[in-house]
Amino acid sequence: MKINQMPAITWGRLDVNEAVIDDIEFANPLHPAETVPAGVDADDFEEGRKYTFHTSQEVPLRLDIATEDRSSTKIDIVVEEGMSAFVIENISSAEAGTGLIETSYSLAANASLKFVQIVRTGEDAKAVNRIKGNVAEDADVSVIQIFTDSKANYTELKSDLDGNRSHLTADIGYIVKTDDLLDMNYVITHKGKLSESLLTIDGVLYDGASKTFRGTIDLKHGCAGAKGTENENVLLIGDSMTNKTVPVILCDEEDVEGNHGATIGKLDEDLVFYLESRGIDRDSIDRIMADARIRRVASLIGDEETVKTILDEEQE
Repeated sequence: MKINQMPAITWGRLDVNEAVIDDIEFANPLHPAETVPAGVDADDFEEGRKYTFHTSQEVPLRLDIATEDRSSTKIDIVVEEGMSAFVIENISSAEAGTGLIETSYSLAANASLKFVQIVRTGEDAKAVNRIKGNVAEDADVSVIQIFTDSKANYTELKSDLDGNRSHLTADIGYIVKTDDLLDMNYVITHKGKLSESLLTIDGVLYDGASKTFRGTIDLKHGCAGAKGTENENVLLIGDSMTNKTVPVILCDEEDVEGNHGATIGKLDEDLVFYLESRGIDRDSIDRIMADARIRRVASLIGDEETVKTILDEEQE
């Protein structure tokens, strides 16, 4: 089963064009446990749940998803014209095996959405996590994701900036520990004029960890004045991890701007020496620096309950 496929392939020997997992029939539909604020309609559709924001919300729609083996959770988020929405998905695992989570969002003109995902499936579970979105004129979506404490995560975000002056920011934080895997595929497609996107990824890889990041900014014909930027910062703790960072910019328009960059490396030895001279041992230094990556992203969530849960678990 091929997942996380890049829209434009590169050399096969690099083994980054896609991810492959065992063929799975996700035959066990699950609904999330939900806390729905007033002004939001929640309705069933096929094998999933649809949430429609009729009024602007500061209180988050909370969705707790505990995956099971071969389970499938489908969520559709609709934000009506001029409304603002706040959604938090907390993804964990109820048992070993592989679960599928599919989330779609649709923003009408002048709408805004803050979409937060916290993914912690534990040492025996895998998650296939797919997000797909459409953003209309003058609409804005902010995606915040944190990945920790998971055996294997396959995550994908495909978002179309359809409208003029549509905007997307994505802030991702991850910690991948020994023998764990994180496979990411982000495709931001610019269609509207003066559309903007900014992807910022901060992560930590420990000895034996494996991570692939594919980030594609696709500037379509007609998106004059569009700007897309992606940056990844990877901290390596140890000597034998696998890191693949694949930034891609596709362009079919002249008056556009595309930027990408990556910083990958270990802690500066002068900094380590300074901290050790202040009585901090090396394991504590590594933990402090790793936690700082997660804290930066967590600080953007704007929900004290969620942030406290994340930081408390990182201290365990």
